[in-house]
Amino acid sequence: MAKKETDPRLQSLPKKIQKALSGDTDFLDKAQHSTKEELNKLLILAQELVVDFEKDQDADQHLQELKEQLKDAGQQYKDGIKINQARSAYAIYLKRSL
Repeated sequence: MAKKETDPRLQSLPKKIQKALSGDTDFLDKAQHSTKEELNKLLILAQELVVDFEKDQDADQHLQELKEQLKDAGQQYKDGIKINQARSAYAIYLKRSL
């Protein structure tokens, strides 16, 4: 399987951004040929969309229920890790004082 070539316009950006924009050639083309004012509009639009997605995510009751279930399901592991980290820290503390 051949490795997909990184768009040359993205090579100087972090890998996370390269991956997110790798298939968004329409946006890349539009942004590449935009004036400062047009880029400002693109920035504002993108940020407005982020806010909208975050609001929708927070309002998604099913998603919130799933998050709560996941939190509850993992709590025993978190508690176990937390208590054993505290125990080991205390044992190290006592060991250093010997």
